[in-house]
Amino acid sequence: MYMKKMSRSYWLYVTAKLLLLPGFYAHAQNKTVTPSTYTRLQTTPLAAPDSTVEIMPSTIGPYCPKKLLGGDREFDGHGPEIWAWIRLKIVDKKHIDATVYMHARETTHDWSETEGTWTKRLYTAPAGYEIRQILSGQYSEVHYISKPGVNAFTPQGLVQAIGGARGNDVPFKDDGLVRRWHIVGDTAGDDISDDDNPHDDTQVAVQLNPMKLRLVRVSNTKTKTVVVTPPPKRN
Repeated sequence: MYMKKMSRSYWLYVTAKLLLLPGFYAHAQNKTVTPSTYTRLQTTPLAAPDSTVEIMPSTIGPYCPKKLLGGDREFDGHGPEIWAWIRLKIVDKKHIDATVYMHARETTHDWSETEGTWTKRLYTAPAGYEIRQILSGQYSEVHYISKPGVNAFTPQGLVQAIGGARGNDVPFKDDGLVRRWHIVGDTAGDDISDDDNPHDDTQVAVQLNPMKLRLVRVSNTKTKTVVVTPPPKRN
């Protein structure tokens, strides 16, 4: 009994010492998620004049297009044919914005058609730094005819997901930006929404891969202007 008590006391002592170690505490802090639309994965020290930061953006969307370009608001099982793309852009050297576009058109009958464009801010550089370059993927697009039950796919798995189409049947482009597309074409009821609620409507959402950026420290030094007043003229 005495040995069991000693063993328990020993391990409580060791656990308490570990929690007080700086390295152990720092490792736990590295697991904290930044309270924003992204999670910082890795970064070089921001004290350096040229830094690299890697972040994981949150899912973009879902968004539902509601502009009616033709027909009614029902695809009625005819496709639709879908075009969609996403592009990243540096704004004012301080922000990364993502623009998403979706266009869906019925493949027959009354050719119901819709489209929408949305922009979401993904990242803002810390004070004293500018975004110089996006080092990872910046653009992705898809074009295909939607089939029942297919609403999520990776760039690599798109051909298999839509039924074995090959070659030019699936114009697709991705430079490493997108991890997974989530696109809903035809639904059980009306497809083209008349509000901003994407539930049971044609919609698009995008999951991105980790995004890598190059930041540059900028000087806050301002040039001082010295005003010299000439002495008054003597008569």
